[in-house]
Amino acid sequence: MELEARLLANEYQGYRLLTLSARGEEPGLAGLVMKLASTTLGHDIANLALDVIGDRALLAPGEPSAPAMGMFGTAYMWSLGVLIAGGTANIQRNIIAERGLGLPRDARK
Repeated sequence: MELEARLLANEYQGYRLLTLSARGEEPGLAGLVMKLASTTLGHDIANLALDVIGDRALLAPGEPSAPAMGMFGTAYMWSLGVLIAGGTANIQRNIIAERGLGLPRDARK
């Protein structure tokens, strides 16, 4: 249920961003938050699929007994790549805090 709620929230946020784009407005903070939310959601959904299906979900595409033609393992690995492509979640949160909210930078040690 948590993932379904996050998925619906992500869908409606996408509609919001589409409306802003159609009006010629910049998404600003909403775009930054959308990237963080959607990448973590995609990874969590792929992780849930692996948990539900079990070890068979890791069978390669083309294996006769692979569920859904072996797409689950690929989807999980792809979600990991997308999750870190724009920076880890902590880096994305820092970008949102500093650029979007105007908070001061983290003190470097």
